[in-house]
Amino acid sequence: RQAKTTTEVLITNARGNNQRQVNVSNLEIEQEINILNDTEQNDTEQNNVEQSSTREQKNHWAKEVANITHTREAKTNLALCEKKVSHFTSACFDANNFITRNMRELSATVIANRTHDLILDYIKEATKGLSKMSINRIRRAVIEKDEWDALKAFEVVASEQQKIYAKTFCKSALKAYKKKKKNIDLVAAHILYDIIPKILPQYDAFNLPMDENSLPSEQIQENRESIHKLSRDLRLQVTQLYLKIVQEEFEFQKERLEKLLEDF
Repeated sequence: RQAKTTTEVLITNARGNNQRQVNVSNLEIEQEINILNDTEQNDTEQNNVEQSSTREQKNHWAKEVANITHTREAKTNLALCEKKVSHFTSACFDANNFITRNMRELSATVIANRTHDLILDYIKEATKGLSKMSINRIRRAVIEKDEWDALKAFEVVASEQQKIYAKTFCKSALKAYKKKKKNIDLVAAHILYDIIPKILPQYDAFNLPMDENSLPSEQIQENRESIHKLSRDLRLQVTQLYLKIVQEEFEFQKERLEKLLEDF
């Protein structure tokens, strides 16, 4: 059997500390070295984890305080910490006031009333066109009802000669009068919203030749605006002239209807 040998060794780890002098066998020396290597590797891994965690939290306020107070005196560090605590206390107080104010504004009653108002406004805006159309239909129904009642009353009291006269002359004159009155309202709305009536040609703008390579950009834009203004003025004048013609036609039909009613 092989004899066990002993050796006096000085064991030092990689960091230069933990020195000791022992009498150990070769096997024990090997085991001790393995243990120290494993310990050194674990320390290195732990150090890397701590450095990584510190890098991830580099923006944390505690790291800022630690870095600043590392090389300062206790009195200065105390003042700095008190200042930081005061700052955080003020920020917490402001946040608490903000939350309290929002909770008060967003109470159940306020939320219900605000939601109710928003829904009503949305319904009113979404049904604006339908509401206008319904109002016009109601007005037309009222007028038609009055006309129907007047017709029935006329048929009761009128003679046969008057009925024939009304159907032969007054009915066509009244229909023409209503048509011209409707045309006046329609053309007036076209002028109000700067829309060309369908009866008129659709002139959007004049097409005048213009060499853009021979003029500066400012002058080109000015000329285009002048052309657009001229086109709009012409379109407006044509529509106004058409309105004048429609008004004259309406006045003629109105006078004709009034004369027929006077001779009735």
